[in-house]
Amino acid sequence: MFLIGDEVLFNGVRHVISEYSEETGFYRLLSVGEKGTNFSWAKENELEKISKYTKAVDDTKRY
Repeated sequence: MFLIGDEVLFNGVRHVISEYSEETGFYRLLSVGEKGTNFSWAKENELEKISKYTKAVDDTKRY
């Protein structure tokens, strides 16, 4: 389950969840691209968490 304001990947593009419809089970997604703002609707199983924010990474060697 995702919350309003969560950043997710949909079709490989980063989106922010702006709404959830309990009636249909779809999330409303917002994104910004070269052509301006976009919105999409997607089911939960079509979305991915952005692991950059949720997965620990040992990057000490980079410094």
